[in-house]
Formats: sequence, structure tokens, C-alpha cells
Amino acid sequence: KTQMTAEDKIASVHIDFDKDNILPELDKNSLKIMGAEKSKPVLLKKSTIDRNFQEHSDLTKEDFQSIIAQALYEPSEVFPANAEKPYWHFAKLIKETSKGHSKIGLALLDIDVNKESFEVAHAHFVGAKGLARAKNKVIKKD
Repeated sequence: KTQMTAEDKIASVHIDFDKDNILPELDKNSLKIMGAEKSKPVLLKKSTIDRNFQEHSDLTKEDFQSIIAQALYEPSEVFPANAEKPYWHFAKLIKETSKGHSKIGLALLDIDVNKESFEVAHAHFVGAKGLARAKNKVIKKD
């Protein structure tokens, strides 16, 4: 089968906010950066959606979907989020937010090898300082 382009994947993300969602698989480059041995479907659980909106009440559904789609499928940066857990940040500048100005969308992905899917753990907007903080949070292991 033909490989979906980043644009195809972004366009195919239609989140149903009332149930678990299976999203397209990540691109090879992101998998390589994360050191993932094989690709898996990306799962977005309803419980994660609900928790995310409690913690980030400023996000509209459109913004949330935008962050998930653009950060996961056309990230400008992919970097580890946690030294202890297999969590990775996907960052992307989102130009069309509901508020009309650009913000950095940050999606957090759990790539635990024991799970059947990669799981979206979180998504929100950060500024440049927030992005720098996220990058500095991980203490690099020797």
C-alpha cells in the first residue's frame, strides 16, 4: 500500500471526543529518533481527552485536534520527555489557532514497548519558554 504523506495523515485526523480514537502511524523519521523498533497505531483514549480538557480548559476541540495532528505527523522537533519513562514530546508551531495567533503545540506520546499502541498522554500549547523548559526537564543519562 502507498505511504500516507504527512499532509494525508494530518487531514485524516478527526477526533471523536466521546470515545477512544485510533490515529495513523508515525513516520519513519520520528520512529528512528525515538529508537522505536517497530511502528504501532497511535491511540488517543477518551480518558486522556477528558483529563486534558480539565487541565487545559483554554484549549478548544479544534486546537486540541490541531496539536495532535500537526505535532505528531509533521513535528518540527521530537525529543525525550522523561528520563524514567518512555515518553516523547512532539513539538510543532501551530499557525492557525482558535485565538488567531501562532503557538507551539506540544503532544506527549507514551511509547512503552509493552503496550499494543503508542498512546497520546497529553497535548497543549506552550510558548518558547515552555518549550525550552520541556527540553531541559530531561536529564540526559550518560
